[in-house]
Amino acid sequence: MLKIELENKFVTVDGRKVRYVEGGDGPPLVILHSLAVHGSLNQWRPYFDDIGAIRHFYAIDMVGWGLSDMPADNYSFPMWFETLKGFVEAIGLEKTDILAMSLGSWISALFAHKYPERVNRLALLESPGLNPALAAQNTTNFKLPGIEVLRSAYGDDADLTYAEMNQPGREEAYGNLLKYVGDPAVREEWSLRPRLPDMKMPIFLSNLDNNRAIPAKYTYEAFTLAENARLYIHPGGPEFGNNYTGLPAALQFLTAKEVPPAK
Repeated sequence: MLKIELENKFVTVDGRKVRYVEGGDGPPLVILHSLAVHGSLNQWRPYFDDIGAIRHFYAIDMVGWGLSDMPADNYSFPMWFETLKGFVEAIGLEKTDILAMSLGSWISALFAHKYPERVNRLALLESPGLNPALAAQNTTNFKLPGIEVLRSAYGDDADLTYAEMNQPGREEAYGNLLKYVGDPAVREEWSLRPRLPDMKMPIFLSNLDNNRAIPAKYTYEAFTLAENARLYIHPGGPEFGNNYTGLPAALQFLTAKEVPPAK
């Protein structure tokens, strides 16, 4: 667990409040979380010590999660990747590496595609940017998970995450967010399939071999499409395994002095 407490900080991007924490030493690294309603920057807290030993990191709550602003609707991929652009500008980063999980990986890749001059390397864990369906999500009758679910995922940080998640309006807002992300037309419009061939920066792609929500075949397809990608498929457990199994390899990729051509 994290040895030091990190201060919550906030910046305003396009009129929306964005929460982040920063720490560590080294070149900059922006960190994004997953799609889950409890998928705030708290997901990364158990790993901040390891990450901070090699990088000065900025872990953020995207709009709609954690303590960042939570509009009732009007979610969109352009809003998210433009928020990411506004964030790196607000904290004074000209160029950065990005480490992201799940939906955060998709947003990061869209950002890197539109603003390649802003990104050195991408480390994408379980990126869902190619699969057409939103599996294992209830997009019509969403209900917030109970504290027992969070304790199994977050341990000592469960109470903090539960308090942040249970804000007035969260259930409705997140239900609308899921409907947007789960819309097949939206997923087709913002697919990474036509964008990856144009992305020249080094990209690390990682997934579990038994991931049901984001099947590994799509991670492999992303690897074949991106010119400068590396692939790491690792075994999952009886259910979903540990989503962060690929993190040590991702950190090695991010800290290598030189990343030789992949293909």
